[in-house]
Amino acid sequence: MGVNIFADMTDDEVTELTTCNIEEPSDQGAAAAPLYKSGLANDDIKLDLPVAIDWRQEGKVTRVKRQFTCGSCWAFAAAAAVESLNAIWYDELDDLSPQQLMDCDTSSKACNGGSFIRAFEWIRKNGGLARYDQYPYLARKGNCSTSLVGTVTIDGYTRVPPMSEAELRTAVADGPVAVSVDSSDISFKRYPGGIYKGPCSGRNLTHSLLVVGYNSTSSGDGFWILKNSWGEHWGENGYMLLKRKVNDESFGTCGILQTPAFTVNFHDYNE
Repeated sequence: MGVNIFADMTDDEVTELTTCNIEEPSDQGAAAAPLYKSGLANDDIKLDLPVAIDWRQEGKVTRVKRQFTCGSCWAFAAAAAVESLNAIWYDELDDLSPQQLMDCDTSSKACNGGSFIRAFEWIRKNGGLARYDQYPYLARKGNCSTSLVGTVTIDGYTRVPPMSEAELRTAVADGPVAVSVDSSDISFKRYPGGIYKGPCSGRNLTHSLLVVGYNSTSSGDGFWILKNSWGEHWGENGYMLLKRKVNDESFGTCGILQTPAFTVNFHDYNE
């Protein structure tokens, strides 16, 4: 195991600092957006998609942030998804506020975990998400404020059909996608770089991140590019490469295929 930001901590200390209870609802927000359906089988040969994409290289991903000693990964993943949607459609790359979600979205539990899907629903219903500099991160629950100008709005969110790498790849080709994974093994927390293959569970979701791209090595090993919220000194400058092309596990590596979702603006999405 390599060296990263947690190198001088015990395994128990690292686990305490990185625990994020995921509470993804099964039917929340059905009216907010239609279920995304590409109709594709889980077979790369059938995909008319880019061989690789990295939204960082397109200038559509904001800087890596750090949640510190707070289980707010769900809020960071939600804010990051909206940031990239805003950048792709309106060419405005702004850091948005996970703190506003922690303070105002009462369906989640701030530092004690939550749901990026419920966060998307809060953003849709409450007129948008404030910018980071207007509503900075505290790493604790604060007082809710929604009376801020210049918020970034969305029309809704869309779930990617689960248990299909082809569906997730199709969605990521259009823009970054929020996902939850099992990060409970200490090897995940101490990840130094390279393609992470586990060990991890496909069912036990403990952490939310943003998929910002996918690619393959010269030898054909596929991977997802994940933006984390544990700071730039974790992993590959704050990112993880997670094994793709998992044919014998319908949940995907570490459960990445269970609950993917992305934000939409309908007037663009339906064109």
